[in-house]
Amino acid sequence: MTVYIYGLPYDPTTNRRPRYFAQFNIKYVYELLPPTVWEKLDEMNPVIRIDGTSRYYRKYRIHQYLTEDKGLRFLREHLQALIPVMKLSKDIDDFRTNFNAVFADKIKSIKRMKEEQEYQLSFSKNQED
Repeated sequence: MTVYIYGLPYDPTTNRRPRYFAQFNIKYVYELLPPTVWEKLDEMNPVIRIDGTSRYYRKYRIHQYLTEDKGLRFLREHLQALIPVMKLSKDIDDFRTNFNAVFADKIKSIKRMKEEQEYQLSFSKNQED
């Protein structure tokens, strides 16, 4: 889906994507979860640089640290609202406009929760190596 709003062709033969796709996921997906969640997820599953290259990766998928009862529920609900916005958007600029319109209340709510530090979300235990 992300490839289309950036105007890029989709290549189903590879799972390699530009780095800015990761930044897109952080900004439009994980930062819209309850406050401090992204910071905690990033701490639990940091970015690792591959020696001698400019490539980075995370050892585990980010969502694997969310618990089924809270974190994954929030993630699913958010994705169910986000995907239609992506489908309706012609390009990344149109997406940003649509995103800000659709999620304005949620963005305000999250900012308020951050200021009041009123929400905590549970995380699953560290993944095994």
